[in-house]
Amino acid sequence: MVIDARIENIQTARTLIGESIECICEWYDPSRHTGFDVVVIPLSLTGNREALYRQPSAPAIFFHDWIWRRRGRSAVISFFLLKRLNLVRSSEPSVCSASVFWPRRLC
Repeated sequence: MVIDARIENIQTARTLIGESIECICEWYDPSRHTGFDVVVIPLSLTGNREALYRQPSAPAIFFHDWIWRRRGRSAVISFFLLKRLNLVRSSEPSVCSASVFWPRRLC
């Protein structure tokens, strides 16, 4: 299922995924949209990102986040865009992990 608040994004997704996957044009609400195995949160999320980090609404959530916001298992996906992808599982605490580039005090 694809949930997006912009119909333009859903129309673009349709060209890539076809008609077999359900698409909903509305804001993501973790209390209403439940039962997913994996959720992907975009960098542009309008909502409480920290609450999702603290209490994941699915067994696995991928967060597109800023490079300096390392949480869970994490990988930098673009140095030029300052972006990283964090994986947080509901069974693991969402703690900031230090790295060579980002010491714990900067997390």
